[in-house]
Amino acid sequence: LYAPERPPAVLAGEHCHHKDDGAERPNGPAHGRTTDLEPATCADAVTETFEVFGPRLHARGVRVDLTGPVSFVATDTGDAWTLRRGGDGPPALDRDDPVDDRVTGTAEQLWLRLWNRADDVSLSGDADRVRRLLASRLSA
Repeated sequence: LYAPERPPAVLAGEHCHHKDDGAERPNGPAHGRTTDLEPATCADAVTETFEVFGPRLHARGVRVDLTGPVSFVATDTGDAWTLRRGGDGPPALDRDDPVDDRVTGTAEQLWLRLWNRADDVSLSGDADRVRRLLASRLSA
């Protein structure tokens, strides 16, 4: 896939999370996967998921179950992404201080979780609200 507007690191990340799809177990994703990508690349991929795929899915009629703000916090890079209700639009993304309802893990773990490739992240705050968001379609 040639996409000149996308950084090569993100394309490499996309390749990595698709390359193992053929190796998935019959009952779901292989948990505990790793991508061998640098944490900063994985953090860029998390940002891309929220900034590109979220609005794209919303435009296609996909809605997420987001009743209040939820943060995704990367323990290895210090990055944080907070999704907030966006009115009639897709969820709004901000990079300010994280809220109590959150998903925590390495940038790689967060990215793989957003793409339903792994689930080894920690939830805190209103775990039911966070689980409902994670059960929504957050990526393509």
